[in-house]
Amino acid sequence: MKKLIKIIFIGSNFFSLYFLKFLYSRRYNIIGIVTNPDTYSKKYRNKNLLKKYALKKNIPFLQPENLLDFFF
Repeated sequence: MKKLIKIIFIGSNFFSLYFLKFLYSRRYNIIGIVTNPDTYSKKYRNKNLLKKYALKKNIPFLQPENLLDFFF
């Protein structure tokens, strides 16, 4: 972790994943990710792309139902 800046990344879609990968590749200190909860259907569970990346890179993540509940 080269940079002293601590980053909590908030995002939800493929566009966000692009910037998260960019920050991670530049060795920024990403201390956590906040993203949407997984979506469920009758046949399967669809994991969030940012959650998959966080699990792969061992980055802590949160998936609050309501973002206002997370901050207040």
